[in-house]
Amino acid sequence: MASESVRGAGRWPLFAAWIVAVLNAFDGVFTLSFLQAGRCEEANPVMRALYGCSPWMFLAAAAAALVVALA
Repeated sequence: MASESVRGAGRWPLFAAWIVAVLNAFDGVFTLSFLQAGRCEEANPVMRALYGCSPWMFLAAAAAALVVALA
């Protein structure tokens, strides 16, 4: 019984990483849609500059930040 809980313990960090990745994807999509609709402004100056260059650069930087944070 104890070995089962130890074996299953390795799944929680992976599960948590997936949850964070999904939430980050929703955050990126909703932020991008609100920015494009003019309903909000990006508070982060780096992300604001990237959004000014290209919305794709904005999303790529957000995804890259997630990868770095989870590594």
